[in-house]
Amino acid sequence: MVNLERFIDDVIFSHGFEHSEQNYSAILKYLSQHESAVRDFSNSFKKKIHVLDLSSTRRIVSLLDDMVFTYEIQLNDLYSEILQLMFRKSSFDASLSSSFLKLLIGIKRDKVEVFSNVVEYIKDFDPTKVNISLYALYGNYPDFAILPESVLQNYLEIIQKCLRANSYLKKDAKHYLEKRVKGNNYEKYLNDFFS
Repeated sequence: MVNLERFIDDVIFSHGFEHSEQNYSAILKYLSQHESAVRDFSNSFKKKIHVLDLSSTRRIVSLLDDMVFTYEIQLNDLYSEILQLMFRKSSFDASLSSSFLKLLIGIKRDKVEVFSNVVEYIKDFDPTKVNISLYALYGNYPDFAILPESVLQNYLEIIQKCLRANSYLKKDAKHYLEKRVKGNNYEKYLNDFFS
């Protein structure tokens, strides 16, 4: 039996666990073969998520990435926690935000649904969350053609409102959206963003 609570503490919080690649892989392989162990992992993870800082957040993203993409472990139970973790101020980093969104897409396997969840999450017009969304979407959505027009329009309206209150977003909005948002339907947003 694997002590998942200790594994989480040791790997994520770096409590001196001398995990060899072999032990790490063995635990992840065990998780990939036992659904009940994945539920236990998820429950233990949920208890510890509130104490993550930037460096432990980077380690958790690396661990979850291995779980989802290398070992194909289903982490549907952690989707909402990962979404919340992505939008913490301690996750305000372009690379980290993009990695979180890649995880969410890997879990849901539906880019449109994940984008819609991101838009829903930033409805409170928090400029930091909006900026995190720009960072996250950049590498994961090379173009927005797959997205429903109404969802994309809603996203652009949120950015537009935040730009009015916080001009520092303008540079990031221009950089991350300029080549992705195309068409006459979005011209009013583009003019606001890039003027």
